[in-house]
Amino acid sequence: MRKRKYVVGSECKKLMEEAVLKRLPVTITNKSEDNKWQVYKSNFLSVNGNRIVLGQPMSDSADCQFEPASGQEIAISFKKGYNKCLFNTRIIAAQSFELEPGLHMPAISAYRPEQIEKIQRRAYNRTCPPPGENITVTFWRIDNKQQKFQAVLVNMSAGGLGLHIEESLLDKLDKDGQYEIQFVPFTSNMTDRSIQGMTGNTQEPLCLQGRLRQAEELPEGHETNQSGSMALLGFQLVGLEMSEEGRNTLRRIGRITNIYERQKDLAYHPDLRLSD
Repeated sequence: MRKRKYVVGSECKKLMEEAVLKRLPVTITNKSEDNKWQVYKSNFLSVNGNRIVLGQPMSDSADCQFEPASGQEIAISFKKGYNKCLFNTRIIAAQSFELEPGLHMPAISAYRPEQIEKIQRRAYNRTCPPPGENITVTFWRIDNKQQKFQAVLVNMSAGGLGLHIEESLLDKLDKDGQYEIQFVPFTSNMTDRSIQGMTGNTQEPLCLQGRLRQAEELPEGHETNQSGSMALLGFQLVGLEMSEEGRNTLRRIGRITNIYERQKDLAYHPDLRLSD
């Protein structure tokens, strides 16, 4: 298992100052009262002492307006170089920020983090399972565990999943709805040594939450590993940044996608096995 990367102390403060100087965009995640994950876009505006200031968080969903409350916990992620940086903090207050003399904009202030974790951005690159491997994915709405659906994994990353599902099931799915997602990422055919070296049980299911962002019929003649008319689903993974367990899952997904890439290389270039 790779060593986790953190920046702390003066290095953490410097990273915040650089993010503010460049007004880097950020993604904010929090949990609503109905137990659903909400995702917003914002950007760094200022850092002063023990607090940071962010632009008013905006959602791409009309029914998901950000209502800041003092003490509310949020997770923040942003891109910096080859890494995605993650930290949790708490809101101090809503405020007005003077962007330039005479020009004010709505903003929120939060506590400056004492440490920031870095995860390599390549974990967020979409990767397909190895050729010939059908990985079954089960999912259901978070408010309806009785109706479960099955699909086949097309690609995955730390940011989302692509799935193939029977076209006839599209009408039963809710666009922008939130779903529980579960699957075992490896089949019995995948025997690469790096799988055996992974920490924990490799057959332990990945348990995720995702927001259905894409649901469309595949054009006739589109090749899939399934028979019959199929559709493509795109899920945005949500909530993983908020907890230690979730960030462990992010790192696990990164390791899984690395193994998928290696398995594909071995499938297309079997002579590479000789170098093991």
